[in-house]
Amino acid sequence: MKTLCVGWVCSGWRLNGPRHRCETSLNDMAELDKAIARRVKVSVERFGATGTGNVKKLQDIDPPEYRLRVGDYRVRFELQKETMRVLRVRNRREAYR
Repeated sequence: MKTLCVGWVCSGWRLNGPRHRCETSLNDMAELDKAIARRVKVSVERFGATGTGNVKKLQDIDPPEYRLRVGDYRVRFELQKETMRVLRVRNRREAYR
């Protein structure tokens, strides 16, 4: 299982490493509709547990970042060994600006 380091914490997640809080992802999740936030959280959990999801590596960004597609929303994150650090959760119109 990958370690999830995210700005929001759910008691159901097993976080084995240090918890890295990213205030921007916390703010992004707080601004979302509850149903959308729940979908995003479930998708991030699924990717962390199984590696499944619509994920692409973003080009020309160093250190490498990835995006997870959840409907009209994009979750930008970093992968470092077995750690996934969520950076932003934005609507696709605003995700890459």
